[in-house]
Amino acid sequence: MDETKLLSEVSGSSISSTLWFYNTVIMNSVVERLDFFDIQVLRKISYGSRQCIDLIKPDHKLLKIGIHVQSIGCALLEMFTESTNRKVSYKASRLSRKSSELDYGNFSNDLFLILKNQKSALEELKMNFMQVDETSESSFKDVTEEEKKYMDEIEGNPQETESHSIWDQNENRFLKSFKDLHASLGRLLPVEKLVVTTRNQKTIVQLLQSVDPSKLNKIEFGTSFDVPASDVWSIEEFLVMEQWRNAKELTIIKRVIKCDVENLVHFRKVDIILDSLSLKNVIYLRDMFLVSPDFLQFKVTFVNSDVNNSIFQEGFLGIPFRIVTDSTNNQPSIWFFNCMNDTDDLQIRYYQNLKKFMFNRIPRESSPAIPRESSPARC
Repeated sequence: MDETKLLSEVSGSSISSTLWFYNTVIMNSVVERLDFFDIQVLRKISYGSRQCIDLIKPDHKLLKIGIHVQSIGCALLEMFTESTNRKVSYKASRLSRKSSELDYGNFSNDLFLILKNQKSALEELKMNFMQVDETSESSFKDVTEEEKKYMDEIEGNPQETESHSIWDQNENRFLKSFKDLHASLGRLLPVEKLVVTTRNQKTIVQLLQSVDPSKLNKIEFGTSFDVPASDVWSIEEFLVMEQWRNAKELTIIKRVIKCDVENLVHFRKVDIILDSLSLKNVIYLRDMFLVSPDFLQFKVTFVNSDVNNSIFQEGFLGIPFRIVTDSTNNQPSIWFFNCMNDTDDLQIRYYQNLKKFMFNRIPRESSPAIPRESSPARC
């Protein structure tokens, strides 16, 4: 029988015909045929069905969850398993809602019911708070009069009229809902990869704090549009977090970061834009990666630097395998160094015109065996 038809028949049946909901054996057979969201619908049919499902404690085996705060008092929830995916829209009841949209006020509780019996870690939790005007990458979408009125009522703050201020209020309210979810679960969320798109640094901090550091492997955050190089984030607050220290991969998108490279070398993979990178930093990274057993790749674009042609001299990186004399062609100068393990080499690429370095661990058999005294290739 079709699952939707089954739910429809049950919800309209008599009390006597729904007594089987109290039987956990039968209920367990039913919920195995339903997806994670239909089970929550079934749970709300009666007190008996709710008790039975709570006793069974079904594990939905979710792999990924995506949460997109699209507009004021509105969110899109995406959930993925190995075989299914589901999108559910939520909107505040005070705003005009379509029949297919659920009440935004129930968002936190619904997510709690879906996650409370999850035994395995989520492969990915993706949170998107970027409400930008698609026609203008750097500006926020205009807030409608209905949405302004809604925020005035719930915040008691009618003086806020600028779109970005109202968006910030809306984001803060969502974070409160997520904090309530965290408190209801009574544990940190087991997540392997956390992805956050936002203009607010404090949002990333709060979400990181809600994730189990023993499970977290990858951290990715940033914005969906280019940010001026003068708008620099100092991430001192991240450095003391166990989540930051335990993660193995870091990607920061379209955000300029102020951070000492010493606080980045524990990651196996890094892709970052730094406010400043010195020649001394480059030599430090080379020396650290040559002896690191875990390092795989480090990509760094920089805004300010004292790196100059002295990098090609002995005592710094020395004569490269390939040297680029015309920096305008966006090709890299390339060096190779033997790693400590005798099976891999460290490849360093320097894109002078792009202000970018790439450090890569590569198998030695893939590395050209060029004697030091040989003349470098030129581009």
